[in-house]
Amino acid sequence: MNTFRRMFLLLSSFVALAGSIKVQAEERPIAASADAAKPLQAGERLPDVSVQDASGAPVALQDLLAADGPLVIVFYRGSWCPLCTRHFQQLLKIQPELAQRNAKLVAISPDTPENSAANQKRLELPFPLLSDPDLKATRAFGLAFQVDDETVKKYTGFGIHLAKSADSGQYALPVPAVYLVDGEGEIRFAHSNPDYSQRLDPAAILQEIDKLRLDRKHHGASGWPQHTHCGPTATFHHWHRSHPLSWPPCGEPSVREIVRVRNSTTYCAIAHIP
Repeated sequence: MNTFRRMFLLLSSFVALAGSIKVQAEERPIAASADAAKPLQAGERLPDVSVQDASGAPVALQDLLAADGPLVIVFYRGSWCPLCTRHFQQLLKIQPELAQRNAKLVAISPDTPENSAANQKRLELPFPLLSDPDLKATRAFGLAFQVDDETVKKYTGFGIHLAKSADSGQYALPVPAVYLVDGEGEIRFAHSNPDYSQRLDPAAILQEIDKLRLDRKHHGASGWPQHTHCGPTATFHHWHRSHPLSWPPCGEPSVREIVRVRNSTTYCAIAHIP
């Protein structure tokens, strides 16, 4: 087997590995307050975590990804929250435009599957309300914050029973948030606000999807910049991650191939010309 073929096979294996990596859900601690929460940001990966559908069956968020359109994830406080209901009514208005863009919308809360199903039916929502009663997804996204005893007591008096973390027993809620995730599982847009009365304008979701579509058009149907190979018979040297701003130009003698680019993170194969 010649040198170039060995290098090609090795590079291919790294590309396959990079594309298949799943980010295991990190057991992030529950923040002491909404202001102290540290949500996932654009450029990070969709956690490998599951929620529940209306029947209580597990739904892996990774399985909701699609190559032909982004996944929009909305975290909300619960079916008892009037501000969340108002936000749903706003999201309903953009549903036809989301469909035109092949965008899939799901909403997640700590509600039980029964409450989520009842709320979806009551509001006649065309998108699923998924349940995270053990707060695993909420924690994986860095959105969970502890609710103080006085607030828990007040909510209980209103008939609102907040979710508890499965391991700590803490009462918690999610910081309301919206995530836009591409087909490769990268978070391309993230919005959250510890002030639960402030929600993202649905028009901003459409704008961010349109930006992503333009980016895909520029970089090809897969959403990646096109494969670039410079120079003949390069031998593989090493594999590393770097920021796009650090790309050496194609004419540099030490760098001969950029294999895969993922927004703010770049997977590069660095090769030396013999």
